[in-house]
Amino acid sequence: MKILTVANEKGGVGKTLLSVQFAFYCAFKFGLKVAVIDLDQQANASNSIRSNQNCVVSDTASSCFMLEPADLLAENLQKIEEAVKQSNIVCFPADDALSEIEKKGDEFHALVTYNFSKNIDLLSPYFDLVIIDTNPNPDVRSNLGIAVATHLVSPLILNKEPIDGIARLLNRISVLAQNNPDMVLGKGFLGMLPNMLSSTNFQCQNAKELFDSADELIIKWQQLDIELDTSKLSFDKDKASVALDEDGNAKVKVLNRYACIKLHSGIAEAQAKGLPIWEMPNQNAAWSEMKRCFFTMLCQINPEKDDLSTQEQKEVFEKASKLYGKSAKAIVKNFWMTDVAASLPGMNLSEIQRLREMRSSAPISTVL
Repeated sequence: MKILTVANEKGGVGKTLLSVQFAFYCAFKFGLKVAVIDLDQQANASNSIRSNQNCVVSDTASSCFMLEPADLLAENLQKIEEAVKQSNIVCFPADDALSEIEKKGDEFHALVTYNFSKNIDLLSPYFDLVIIDTNPNPDVRSNLGIAVATHLVSPLILNKEPIDGIARLLNRISVLAQNNPDMVLGKGFLGMLPNMLSSTNFQCQNAKELFDSADELIIKWQQLDIELDTSKLSFDKDKASVALDEDGNAKVKVLNRYACIKLHSGIAEAQAKGLPIWEMPNQNAAWSEMKRCFFTMLCQINPEKDDLSTQEQKEVFEKASKLYGKSAKAIVKNFWMTDVAASLPGMNLSEIQRLREMRSSAPISTVL
């Protein structure tokens, strides 16, 4: 089980948006069993997920992971097995008890820390991925979210205050990484994801300063360009009109692009309705940006799951290996990200559909 914590010391930067929409993406597009733990007493993530009839909101509140001993919580989680049969997403909602935790003393915080670290492991038999939506304040809750995480991502908007908060967050990560050595850039720390970008001069200037000074901290997705051989005809179903090198591998070029999500009016509406962004009308641009960001994150997290691919799907994947050689994984990986049929030259529509369905039945490691 992998644990992704979404954290930033500044509020209003899109932590809940990222938590909820990434949960939808992993569960509904890739067939993962996802738990969402809402540690923000505002309960925005809980309310958004509750609005989606394809999700389950647990009777066990997120505060129980901190306040209850493991044996008691284990009894309360007995209903989870039934819940994951109903839905790929189960939310452990925020409640008012969360805001009281920070008011307690150090001794109580030590107990909370112990409980949370033990209780999070109770989810392992049921879920492939846990997503923790943290509160903006750098208190015991957000610290715990970072401490137990296998992976961390930090959304930010390109205003001065959130950018100034990057250094403080990185300092917290470095301290907590003493007990979590994988929490470093390139491994557990996925990086920063610019969010709600607009084309104002102010944000453009902030973007330039951020990319110039902290380029390595920004998440990047990979654009794959496939070189075509125009001398080939595509009438032969066993031939792909791709250029091959001398070893028979498709020629591809990989370009790194900054991951970001621009300001789109439909995103707030999607959150309010509890809908994945791809189900919203007239939001193709937002969906195009999100799926590139989300797929990049998913590949880095690489959750484990059983391979439920059908024989037909495996046969089509094998055909891709024959068509594209050693470039096959990269080309299918690019298709799983973009969902553009034209990115699979030499495949017919039926084969393309099988590869699309394979995305939710096979582990992401299939294309890594």
